[in-house]
Amino acid sequence: MTRDSGHDGGGLRRFLYAFIGGLGAALADAMVGQVTLQQFRVPRSLLIGASTGLLIWVAWTAVSRVAASRRRRTRASGLYVGRSQMMERHLLGEVSFAGVMWRVVAWQSWMGGALSPDDTPDRMEVETPPRCPLCGTELSESQRFWGSWHWRCPRGDFAVRNHRDYRLVAHDVLKIARRDFECSRPRERA
Repeated sequence: MTRDSGHDGGGLRRFLYAFIGGLGAALADAMVGQVTLQQFRVPRSLLIGASTGLLIWVAWTAVSRVAASRRRRTRASGLYVGRSQMMERHLLGEVSFAGVMWRVVAWQSWMGGALSPDDTPDRMEVETPPRCPLCGTELSESQRFWGSWHWRCPRGDFAVRNHRDYRLVAHDVLKIARRDFECSRPRERA
């Protein structure tokens, strides 16, 4: 589902707030009723505070999960731009970043001749997904409960955790690759 599908998530958010609020109020009322019936000597303010804290934690967790899911869909939907079939990729090199290997490529027209050092930085891209530094296999990505990302080699011999998904990290790798390319070119003398 993409961002422009007409579903804004506002109704879901309102439903979650109402549901969690009602659940928290019912839970707090039930807890207070149980404590007074069994003649426990627990201050009512402590029970209300604990119930409120639990309610806030549940609401925060639910809203953050919905927001993370929406961010992931939004990022994934806008990053892929189709290339003409008259273009081919050339591997320029690999960059080690965030504990994994990233392949840097440049697109070249079949009719355009060789890559020019002047336009190569504009044509540079970083392939996703990144690759395992041990065997070179493309990594699988999964999101953890608290929002971190887990990159894992399908062979099972390598895994790394990151706070951003690999599409966002690829933007930083591209900046590093462009700077490395600029530094490797001979400087023109004025």
